[in-house]
Amino acid sequence: MATTSVQTLPTQVPSLIIPLERGSLLVPNSCVAEIISYTQLLPVENAPEWQIGNIQWREIVLPCISFEKLKGETVDAYSQKDRIAIFNTITDKVEKRFYGMIIRGIPRLARIVQEELVEEEKELSSFEKACVQFNGEPSSIPDLEAIESVVGAAVQAA
Repeated sequence: MATTSVQTLPTQVPSLIIPLERGSLLVPNSCVAEIISYTQLLPVENAPEWQIGNIQWREIVLPCISFEKLKGETVDAYSQKDRIAIFNTITDKVEKRFYGMIIRGIPRLARIVQEELVEEEKELSSFEKACVQFNGEPSSIPDLEAIESVVGAAVQAA
């Protein structure tokens, strides 16, 4: 069995700070396939409130969600100023291996070093792994497996 030395572990994680209505998400770059302009969403009958519709992306119809609504928060109406992040899945729970998430602006690149993250004492939703401060900015680290579980279940139920 091979062992991993400390020297082979990454010292920095290329990441995206994704703006939401209140706060932001902090995810590794590899989680996001593309950021696209807001486009008219296709309605989905009997969808949960957090599934705000479907989106046509590269000839694939994908579910599009609101992270804030998934956490039970209210949000303002979406507009042409918003964007949609197309997430790569990390599990096999979402059939098409991608899903969209509405975001409130243009994500910023960041190189995250663990020592620069300050964990916040805050009650987490079941869709967050942690709440942190990076460079003084509050961010949530999402639980992508939990998100994919509910997205996959909602798509199958539709």
